[in-house]
Amino acid sequence: MAESKSDDGSNERMVFATDRLPDKECCMATVANGYIGTIVYSDNLYMNGLYNGRGSASHRAIIPSTCNVHMNLELDTIAVSKDDISHTYALNVSKGIFTHQIMTPDLHVQQVIYAHQLYVQLLVCDITIQRKGQDDRPITVKLTDNFKPNTADLELHISIEDRIRCIHGKVKEAETDRSGNPDIYIYSTEYPKTLTLQNHERSKSWSFITSEIGRASCRERV
Repeated sequence: MAESKSDDGSNERMVFATDRLPDKECCMATVANGYIGTIVYSDNLYMNGLYNGRGSASHRAIIPSTCNVHMNLELDTIAVSKDDISHTYALNVSKGIFTHQIMTPDLHVQQVIYAHQLYVQLLVCDITIQRKGQDDRPITVKLTDNFKPNTADLELHISIEDRIRCIHGKVKEAETDRSGNPDIYIYSTEYPKTLTLQNHERSKSWSFITSEIGRASCRERV
């Protein structure tokens, strides 16, 4: 018996889709690769081997999420009403990706969030705007970055240069006397407030990347 396939070739039994997000965070999708991971649209990011707390109080240290970004259409840039706009949220457990799609008769916007399977230090958010109709007006998508620069587990130092956010964090409390208080260094692309598909363009994609570049011990070996 042949397996049912979706338009992108995925096994449909591996894709969980809905037109409305759950109210509780515990029911939200998770994207992870065994090294870095996050609950989609949550405030927290987690990393393998990074713990805070002494002894039995030790737990995975919470890093502020750099991928908690929502997107919506700027309605004054499109010729449709709210009733013509549909949203689809999907978790593809086979590919390990989460997608949010906004569709109207004339356009298709897609956000894809995933933890990279090859370069495991990377967390990626791709956004694509595609024009389907003949309307050649610019299409603008509004982005809301919900980054919160605080956590109870790390002492943070955050700086921004050339639209790159640098997060330097140090664990507040070591697990043992020998484990030390490791540092982490994370770089992430800043999100603009809007993305625009210009009137002469049919499709355009943007990639926003979070990269963990190593603990202090790794940096010392370089």
